[in-house]
This record gives sequence, C-alpha cells and structure tokens, in this order.
Amino acid sequence: MQGICVAENRKLSEAELVSRAMVGHFEQIANATRPTDAYKAGEPLCSDEESCDVTKYPALTMSERLTQEASKAIFNYDIRFVSNVYVPNAYKNKEFDFRSNFFMPFTGFSYYFPKDCCHVISGEAFNQLPEDIRMGLITDEWRKRGWGSYVLSQNSMSWNSWGWGLQKKYIALDTCDKVLIDRDIKNEDIPILTVGEKSHQIDRYKEDDTANLKRTCFPIPSSEIWEATHIKDKQFFKCVQNVQQGN
Repeated sequence: MQGICVAENRKLSEAELVSRAMVGHFEQIANATRPTDAYKAGEPLCSDEESCDVTKYPALTMSERLTQEASKAIFNYDIRFVSNVYVPNAYKNKEFDFRSNFFMPFTGFSYYFPKDCCHVISGEAFNQLPEDIRMGLITDEWRKRGWGSYVLSQNSMSWNSWGWGLQKKYIALDTCDKVLIDRDIKNEDIPILTVGEKSHQIDRYKEDDTANLKRTCFPIPSSEIWEATHIKDKQFFKCVQNVQQGN
C-alpha cells in the first residue's frame, strides 16, 4: 500500500514505471491470441501476415503532431524489441526525450504515441477524476494486493477521413509495474485492468460545414487540446452550435 516493490525492495521511479508499463503494453500485443469469436480464433494476433511491427517516427508532442505534416518513418522493427525505445533514462519531465537518435513509435494498430503520451498518477489522484472517465474506484482492497498504487495515464492518437481521434486510457499498475492487457485485445486468459477511458474527436475545419451547420468557432491554445473540435492552418478551434433566440 506504500507503493514499494517488494521484489526489488524499493519504490520505482516514474521513469521506470512509465517505461516498463509501455514495454509491457507492447509485449502483450505481441503475445496475444485472437479471441474465440474472431476470425482465425486462437491464432496469434501478430501472425506472419499481420502488421505488428513498430515504426519509428520523429518524436513530437500531441499538439505538434496534430498541427504538422506526418513525419517520414525511419524504419520498422519487431514489436518484441520495443524496450529499445522505452528506456528509463529517456523519460524526463513527463516526456520521452530521445534527442536526435531515437523516435516514438507508431504501431500496426494505427495508434500513434506522442512523446508526451504517458505519465503516472497515484490511485488517490485517479479516484478524483470525473465519474464519466472512471470505471470505478481504486479501493484499499486492490492496494493491499499491490494493484492501483500507481495508474498509468496513456495518451494515443489515431486518424481517419474526418480528422483525429484522441484516446486516453488509465491503466492500473502493481508496485513492480506489472501491466494489464489492453482490453481492446480481448485475450480471455489475461485479466483486464483498464480502469478509465476518455475519447475525443478533432475534425478538419471546413468553412462550408461551419456555415451550413450554424456553428460559431473561436481559436483556443494548444494547451486546451481536449477542448478542441477542429484544426485549421495549425490552429486549434472550438466550434459550438449557435443557440436560436426565441421571439
């Protein structure tokens, strides 16, 4: 309950917690099997014909990635060797700092993890989040078993023809940073401990759509990225529906 990893007789640093958790996240994807109700049920999720490589891209923050053209990929490598990217000494000030030689990956599942993707919060801090994000509370009974003293806050991004989708997951960790399976993988043999989720859509800005739908749009700073609804010319906008006044 004090957050000590008994196996190592110490508290892990945030850099170790974040890096180990992200490595575990990718390792579980690499080792997962297809659920029983899926096509090719029981076969490895990352079979030979599937794209489960990790592609390295130049490291950008979430707001930088949203407002810049896609960076050219460097190269692909086996997802099982993702620990070469997520190393503890690359994580500083809640960002992965890879200097000029390392880059953040983009996975075969079309999720981009920016360099400010991840940080750790306490179970108590997680319990203070809004109820529409939390799936429940981190309880003392959980913490007595070593779960939930730390929670990984993980941001990722995906894109489609309309724009960008932002995803935030809260993943319960144990004190030695054993990480849960991503619940999207649906591996029935591994417990699911995603304890909170949030999603957000940012669309491309179109003048005609804004006029036709009678919206009012105003610029907002990049720090309010989770409030943005549109992007235009590298600027974030929040568009709200006009309210018609009665007579």
